[in-house]
Amino acid sequence: MENTHGFDALEQEWSVSREDIDGFRRDGHLLLKQLASEEDIGGIREACRREIARLDDGLRLQVMNVWEKDAAVKAFVFARKFSRIAADLLGVDGVRLYFDQVFFKKPGAGAMPLHQANQFMLELDPDSVLSMWMPLTDIPGEKGPLSYVAGSHLHEKLRGAKNPLLAAMRLGLSEKPCGPMQAGDASFHTGWTLHGAYGNDTEITREMLIITWFAEDARITDPADSAGRNPQLQSLFRGLEPGGKAQGRRLPLLFYRPYRDVVKLVHQAEEDAE
Repeated sequence: MENTHGFDALEQEWSVSREDIDGFRRDGHLLLKQLASEEDIGGIREACRREIARLDDGLRLQVMNVWEKDAAVKAFVFARKFSRIAADLLGVDGVRLYFDQVFFKKPGAGAMPLHQANQFMLELDPDSVLSMWMPLTDIPGEKGPLSYVAGSHLHEKLRGAKNPLLAAMRLGLSEKPCGPMQAGDASFHTGWTLHGAYGNDTEITREMLIITWFAEDARITDPADSAGRNPQLQSLFRGLEPGGKAQGRRLPLLFYRPYRDVVKLVHQAEEDAE
């Protein structure tokens, strides 16, 4: 996609280090500092604010799929830099966009309890889903905006737990804050990683852009019997059926690894297995 919105740096591929990939696979989350520049963030901040301003007033405001409403946000969300990282972290050949979401939390807004995003996503096979949270403004404070339970994505016992924190503690896991974030930092986590968002006890609105991807070859396995997930089948996945491939106009392919890189990854996997 031709970039006419000044995000040239975001169209350059950015390889994640082996150390970061290993840490992500172990912990289920990863913080990458200054993945986008202040100039990049400035190119979409006002567009995101305009979309939020259209909503009724509230402490927590969110708008999904802003890429369909604003060309600059589309160029940012579709950036090859982000989607290449998503594919690397998931260990897949390519990724499709699930959705983007602009999420504002005003002063006084409460916390979001620990949860696993995949519980609210359509069931896919493979269930390789990844989200990136990127602040549009600096978020100070020791805790920062998010908390994670490292390693929680590896335990199937936690899936659907009524008290996820207690269940995690019984497995020897604990909740920890991600720490302060600056505009342009990026926090990634899998769809099965327990995470939460702290309440906003500052006088500054927290402004976030969230991008969620899934493996490009995924098929829909959802039985379409969930009142919470079924609306996604009727909107983002409209016209698609359980058992079919999860692809369509609203699920664009954002990255597909060149053949030479596939060969390189196969060789690396073979070496790691020896």
